[in-house]
Amino acid sequence: MRIHFIPQPEAGVFVTLCAFEVINLEIRIHLRDAFERNEHQIRSGILKFNLKSFCVILVKNKPCSVGNEL
Repeated sequence: MRIHFIPQPEAGVFVTLCAFEVINLEIRIHLRDAFERNEHQIRSGILKFNLKSFCVILVKNKPCSVGNEL
């Protein structure tokens, strides 16, 4: 699995582009670990993962949102 962080400091936003196919729990674990290593947290109960390729947008101190396939 590859996670690419695209920082946008002016907006305080980090975009993660992910392309993989695993069950929801594994995705949650991988994303949480990745963000914690970057001193960010994902709030539970927000994320839904039904796409093989999607965009996760994390705004500092706010919940994540999941976009459509890119």
